[in-house]
Amino acid sequence: RSATFSMKGNGDVLATYPTILYEEDGSPKGMAIKVDVDGSSFPVLLKNVVGTQHIYPIIAAFTVAHELKLNLIKVSTAFSDHEFPPGRMNIIAGKKHSTIIDDTYNASPLAVEEGISILNSIDSKGKKIAILGDMLELGKHSVEEHMRIGALATPVFDKIIAVGIRSKDFLLGAKNKKKKDKDIHW
Repeated sequence: RSATFSMKGNGDVLATYPTILYEEDGSPKGMAIKVDVDGSSFPVLLKNVVGTQHIYPIIAAFTVAHELKLNLIKVSTAFSDHEFPPGRMNIIAGKKHSTIIDDTYNASPLAVEEGISILNSIDSKGKKIAILGDMLELGKHSVEEHMRIGALATPVFDKIIAVGIRSKDFLLGAKNKKKKDKDIHW
């Protein structure tokens, strides 16, 4: 027997309505999703993280729980106390009412793209500053991918700070998109 899950189409278990949640001061505090199974909808709260990469394991777990005929209400509430691994789009309170989204665990172009997309969707009253480190193991694609990510980041962030030897190429991509020199740093 097989069971399927999805965020974008047909499946036995579907994640719908991913929504970023905010504190009263406007800072992000996590996400909410609905998990739809057999005509029922279960709310799931994810504290201190943002990003679709957290949703897939949850709907996989719901799929297994559904197949094992476990109590899906208990499954839903269990995730509200889940502590996510560090460095994976974790929300951290910074100094002077700032918020840090820590996505420091490894980096690939796809992961950085997703992070940029999510950060673009977060409402912010202040500036958005990206601190981007080297993406390793890209071989002959390293320069091209770093430049492409720099160009993608340019419209989303007020400032871009690059850290690492390869990260200089983020700045080349940002400059090609007309980011002002005062807003990019290495």
